[in-house]
Amino acid sequence: MRDPANRGKSRDVRFQEKVFHREEQEFVRSSADPDGALWALWAVKEAAWKAAVKAAPEDRRGWKGIRIRPDRESLQSVGGGTDCRMLPEEDGSHGSPWEIAIAGVAETFAGPVSFEVRHLGDCIHAIGFLGPSGPSERIIWQAGSVPESRPDSCSARSGIFRYLNTIQDQKDGEAVIRRDKGPRGLLPPRLFIRGKPSHIDISLSHDGRFTAWALLTVPAHGLRVEGSSGSGLPFASR
Repeated sequence: MRDPANRGKSRDVRFQEKVFHREEQEFVRSSADPDGALWALWAVKEAAWKAAVKAAPEDRRGWKGIRIRPDRESLQSVGGGTDCRMLPEEDGSHGSPWEIAIAGVAETFAGPVSFEVRHLGDCIHAIGFLGPSGPSERIIWQAGSVPESRPDSCSARSGIFRYLNTIQDQKDGEAVIRRDKGPRGLLPPRLFIRGKPSHIDISLSHDGRFTAWALLTVPAHGLRVEGSSGSGLPFASR
């Protein structure tokens, strides 16, 4: 969030009007940390849109059709000097140092998406799942910055494969992630194991050196999980 290119973005009125509804702009203005609030809402929009597209890939509505209803009227400061490097041996699902910044529901063209936004230092990670409430205890995720020498998309995929190898009897290379073409371009990534589509719902996100992955460990009818994360930089849907 503290990248020089992103500081003060909360003062860019034209930018906010393109992305956020009036009440969302008020949430940013009333927060003790307006920049942090803006990027938290941005991450929610990304996660909610990606989750909705999984359920309704033919729908052509964009972010402006998503309305965020957070569980509080403003956001306290979410920045800090804490290191948020991704550690391969740790995930952020249980006993996590990542703190919840906001939670709530985002109304989308595919129905309500429940969300949580967590932060660690200057990093933000949002997870959304289609439905009024979700199986947060069954969502495994990991987020953080990675070395410049390693592509962030590879780090996210490696994280998922590494976790799957610990819970399933499979060999390296038996799990692959594919993206099929849809009516509006590439669809969200899907997991295949030994050549067959897996029931495990996954999400990949990356923004510069920041990367994240999330998966739903047990199939749940009617639920979609999606993550969105970043250091505050705008990034395209994947």
